[in-house]
Amino acid sequence: MHYPAKAFSKNGKDTIVAKKDPKAILGQRRGATEGDLEKVRQMYCKKNANTDDGLDEVEDNRLLDELVEYFE
Repeated sequence: MHYPAKAFSKNGKDTIVAKKDPKAILGQRRGATEGDLEKVRQMYCKKNANTDDGLDEVEDNRLLDELVEYFE
């Protein structure tokens, strides 16, 4: 998950600019990656030794569903 290009900028310019190609787009903006979703699962899912991946249902999965849907 990335911050917007001008996040934390005091002068209104991009916060981070590529050295070789200043117009290059850094990161991807298409949505959450599998790695992003895995981090969300690690943060919001409780461990359960009975499942293959060690994760069980989220106690209140409404918030997680909304978050995943937002990034898809």
